[in-house]
Amino acid sequence: MNFLREFFRSLFLSCTSLEYYNEVYRKPMAFSWKYLIVFYVLIAAVVAGAFTYAFEPVQPSLIGIGSPEWRTMVGMFPSDLQLSLGKTGIHINKSLPYAIPITKELLQQQEPAITDAQYPVLREEMTKRGFPINAFTFIDADTINTDTFPQYQSFAVVARREVAMKKSTTSPSITITAMPHLSLPFAITRTRLEKFTGVVQAFHLYDRSAFTFFVFTFGTLFLWMVMMVGSLVRIGVSSLIMMAVWTKKIRYKKVFQLSIHAYTPLILVSFIPVPSSLPWFATILRLAYFVWMFVILQRLERDGIIGLDQPKKTTPQKKKS
Repeated sequence: MNFLREFFRSLFLSCTSLEYYNEVYRKPMAFSWKYLIVFYVLIAAVVAGAFTYAFEPVQPSLIGIGSPEWRTMVGMFPSDLQLSLGKTGIHINKSLPYAIPITKELLQQQEPAITDAQYPVLREEMTKRGFPINAFTFIDADTINTDTFPQYQSFAVVARREVAMKKSTTSPSITITAMPHLSLPFAITRTRLEKFTGVVQAFHLYDRSAFTFFVFTFGTLFLWMVMMVGSLVRIGVSSLIMMAVWTKKIRYKKVFQLSIHAYTPLILVSFIPVPSSLPWFATILRLAYFVWMFVILQRLERDGIIGLDQPKKTTPQKKKS
């Protein structure tokens, strides 16, 4: 409790009190390291909590993962197929059009008695009756033409920018979904689907409480590591610049320690939603840091604090002859 009380005191005074930096200057570096670590743990936890809440609607879709039906669907995904999603839409490493047929194993989910000999006959019968014989068909087009959809005999047709799916195997109605523009591309393979299935089952992510705990915990750890690395680089570079600007004698270690606390209000302000009409907001915050640090150092020099930790130079005494 004392540690947390001291942390929140330091958090408040780092944002509001110039006089507090006299105290920071006298404290050991370990104090500020602990402050920085706890500060980013709390921020990462808050951001991860927001992400967990945002991803809550995804959780029900994980319930069926690991079921026999899901494993059959994963097994249908060709081992040599790579599905890439990115800014330019959906792409695969195959010549188009490319179809993934409905396998015997998937049909056995409805009719367990289907044998290897019956499978080709059943596919032919499905074709005659207008039922889809392919699960997915990838086509060389940006969008879906509803008039040509039936010719692919597929439950779903995938273009670069759209995906069209039948509402049911017997209904001619289809729904078309536009693919979102992804700034970070990623690829899907059967191996990755199998690993994803293993993670969902191993951590019981089909359970709501387990899903929330997993996303929150690992989200916090990931964000904490990213924020810590980014912060150390930012503080380190800013401290070097401050050393170059501040011509008075002061150790880099102390500038770095002061910067850890001086960045606190700027980091908190950076989480305020900023309208697009303020494109220079980040630059303004960086300039604010240098102004704030300059004021802090001026105050420390005025109070005679800077240099107190410097070893005093002793002049050698002349030997008496």
